[in-house]
Amino acid sequence: MEGGWNQGGKGPNVFDHAYLNASFKPTNGRPYRAADHYDQVKSDLAFLSQLGATAYRFSVSWPRILPNCTGTVNQEGI
Repeated sequence: MEGGWNQGGKGPNVFDHAYLNASFKPTNGRPYRAADHYDQVKSDLAFLSQLGATAYRFSVSWPRILPNCTGTVNQEGI
């Protein structure tokens, strides 16, 4: 869903490693873009508004916040 797999200072996660490994393709797909919410957030929120949504739930990719799993917080990810 998120997209932006290599944007905004995000570090790799377990799925990135799996899909970048040519010998291991869990779904034989390329999930790098997905629904691309990362780049489309403004238009996605506009669609939700047009639909009359009154709530929005999202998740955070921790490698986007802590690219190295520890240390300095990635301010762009916040």
